[in-house]
Amino acid sequence: MFKRAIKLLRSPAPPSEQAEPVAENAAPNLPLSLDSLYATMAPYHQQKRWLDLFFEFLVLDVVGQLPAETQESIGALIAKHPVFFADAGGDWRTGTRKALHLSETIDVAILDLWFINSAKASEAGGLYHPWSFAKDFLQQYLADGSQVDVWEGDAFKLAQARIAAARAAPLH
Repeated sequence: MFKRAIKLLRSPAPPSEQAEPVAENAAPNLPLSLDSLYATMAPYHQQKRWLDLFFEFLVLDVVGQLPAETQESIGALIAKHPVFFADAGGDWRTGTRKALHLSETIDVAILDLWFINSAKASEAGGLYHPWSFAKDFLQQYLADGSQVDVWEGDAFKLAQARIAAARAAPLH
């Protein structure tokens, strides 16, 4: 069972965990067709870590940044290869959560870091591309010694409050 995660309250974060502004033209391209999804999956498959890609997609989905075309491509992939996520009735989100033994509170960890790191990038005059965030989140999640959803004291409630405040804030 995976019991790994991200420390949500850091002051200040080490340079490797800080949001780096990403120029819009440097943003990674999400797959928008079945063919591009196959091409995106190839290196993950070769490294026997295809589920990592679906975890990245899940992170993007949680933060509301998974394009409809990518979702349609994932649906087409699963329709063509029903063995993928068969244990979850073809639902890749549920299948990913089950396969990785993600906690019920993982969405709070994802959203909290998304809003924190996106704000840092914006304050620095940049953009933290959602897929870059998803890749960074995965890396932090899998890091030795990381903790998943260890909510000491009132940390969980504080994270929920930060998320609510970020959602209520006007967009710039």
